[in-house]
Amino acid sequence: MLIYIALESVIGILNAERSGIAFWRPLTCNYRVINPYLRFGGPLVLNGIAYWVLSLSDGCFLSVRVSTDDTANHILSYQLAGSIV
Repeated sequence: MLIYIALESVIGILNAERSGIAFWRPLTCNYRVINPYLRFGGPLVLNGIAYWVLSLSDGCFLSVRVSTDDTANHILSYQLAGSIV
């Protein structure tokens, strides 16, 4: 399935290149426009990284103290509760 998707992507890019759509142009950005978005989104990105680190470290610390089965139950319960909330 992945090979089919990759092949279709390559064929689509080749067809677009042949029709004159440019994919490989240099990226430019206007920092006056992007600055408000970075100010708003920066703390959200840091919050997401901190949540990811804390959720992974919880399982690591727990695996040292209790059995593997108990650690797996805790991690699955934690993920289930996180998906409900």
